[in-house]
Amino acid sequence: YRVQFANGTEGKLRRALGIALVVAVLPLLASAQEKPQEPKAKPPGLQVVRDAVATGVSNREPVEPGQVFAPSVGRIYYFTELRAEAPPTEIAHVWYYRDREVARVSLPVQEATWRTWSSKQILPEWTGAWKVEALTPEGAVVASETFAVETPPPAPPSTPEKGAATPPKPQ
Repeated sequence: YRVQFANGTEGKLRRALGIALVVAVLPLLASAQEKPQEPKAKPPGLQVVRDAVATGVSNREPVEPGQVFAPSVGRIYYFTELRAEAPPTEIAHVWYYRDREVARVSLPVQEATWRTWSSKQILPEWTGAWKVEALTPEGAVVASETFAVETPPPAPPSTPEKGAATPPKPQ
């Protein structure tokens, strides 16, 4: 069913309705774009309060922490003290030797405050640069430590103290 208007009134009416529609819809589109987006669900937070690379762990504390270890060390430990917003969760310790992943250890985090550690056997020939990272379940790095396994330099020769007797030079 179609109504016919005389003298081109139909075209003017269509144009007026189109303009009215645009004027009515544009503010709605603009306000929809200006609305702040709902924040996405944030994964439960996992924060490393303290971490250390060490030669051992005793009573849930790192033993002999350091950045350089002798090739004879045998085993290195990565200790992390954590705060978790929503336990239980987990953390992963990822070990790298010369920038290549060599071990990945998943560890449970059962309470809001938690201490945990992993260890890596170190063979005497595995000298050079090492790194270990702590990762959330989503894969975000929350802490990392670098260390080296190398032969310590020889100790400098000792010099006699002033006033100390020195043996005579052979002639």
